[in-house]
Amino acid sequence: MSNSVGFNSPDQGLLFGYDMGDRLNSYLGEPTTNLETSNPITFDGYGWSWTTTSVVQFQGRTCLRCHVYSPGNNPNWTGAYSGISAVGAVGDIFTRSCELYVEPNGKFAWTPNVNATHGGSGGENTYYDLSRAGTWQRLDASVTNTSSSVPFYFYWFARGANDPQDVDFVLYMYNPQLEKKDHVTRFTPSSRSNSQGLLDVTGSNTIQLSNITFNSAEEILFDGTDDFLTLGSDVTFKTTGGWTVESVVYYNSVAGSYNNTTSPANFIGAEGIDYNSWYWSVLDNRLALWNISPGYWRYGSTTLQSGRWYHVTLVSSANGYYYRFYLNGVAEGGDHVSQVWNPDYSGLKVRYIGKGNNGNPRLVNGKIPVTKIYNRPLLDSEIYNNFLGYKTRFNM
Repeated sequence: MSNSVGFNSPDQGLLFGYDMGDRLNSYLGEPTTNLETSNPITFDGYGWSWTTTSVVQFQGRTCLRCHVYSPGNNPNWTGAYSGISAVGAVGDIFTRSCELYVEPNGKFAWTPNVNATHGGSGGENTYYDLSRAGTWQRLDASVTNTSSSVPFYFYWFARGANDPQDVDFVLYMYNPQLEKKDHVTRFTPSSRSNSQGLLDVTGSNTIQLSNITFNSAEEILFDGTDDFLTLGSDVTFKTTGGWTVESVVYYNSVAGSYNNTTSPANFIGAEGIDYNSWYWSVLDNRLALWNISPGYWRYGSTTLQSGRWYHVTLVSSANGYYYRFYLNGVAEGGDHVSQVWNPDYSGLKVRYIGKGNNGNPRLVNGKIPVTKIYNRPLLDSEIYNNFLGYKTRFNM
């Protein structure tokens, strides 16, 4: 996912916003605990001795520098014992990672293999790309524990036994991480909690990740069963009209006929149902909004499809009498356009992303990597420009 996100500036009225593509200000990574306690990493030779091992400053990083030498036809596997062991229940999966820099000179026969011993099994091969010598590359591997009492260890091998080629190179190792997960996550020196992984860029709200699923790419997934983001409590952003909710969404399945569990599928929700905005959702495969008084649904004009990305925007007029739906930067048709709404219900209250509330789940099945809330109605041109900012990134 791209790191180019282009958040609107504060003077444009951003009240709340997250973007998983912004790895600097918003998405800091999946919650995890780093079980590695030594940084710089502690390594020992395996099958031969390091000629020199020292902690150094290299390219602004405190690293372990290893000058490695092993003659050709060494009968032993030559590599590095990482010094990290882990004990867990049978079936527990651990992932080890570190950043590696190899100087682009000397003889280098890197055919690494990551093994777990003393109760570990599996062990994926992780190969250093020789074409990337002279650049930092993060290596990771996962293993499954087969013993509940004996620790297993990670080994990084430089080459196989009896390789005729001499090995003579310098490498630097940085930011080691050991996690009780089946995939690697972004480095953290200690731990990253459920409230530290995804940040509201305005700094005004705390986003909790305790009810969300992650894939191996650290993407946030909404599984349509029990996944959602929460701010922890209902937040009233506006008590009147004059606001905008903007989302980027991908559907594994699009909400069809009404069942109150996965259809409608709410973009936003709250425990208190005080405003029409609580009902902003997809129903009958279209964008939809409920009019609280009198009660009926109003729709957009486009039939949404699964397996596609959409940029979706809801705008409330300043006087609260009108709402306008936008899909991929363009104003939707449908019966919501001419509807005159009751302004007494024109405010905006949010606790959940991808869920209605506990009594009315209305869960999304897909992904919502971007949500933004503004304290004013965005102009048509602004909505379209925002869409253009996401179009290439999400292949819309």
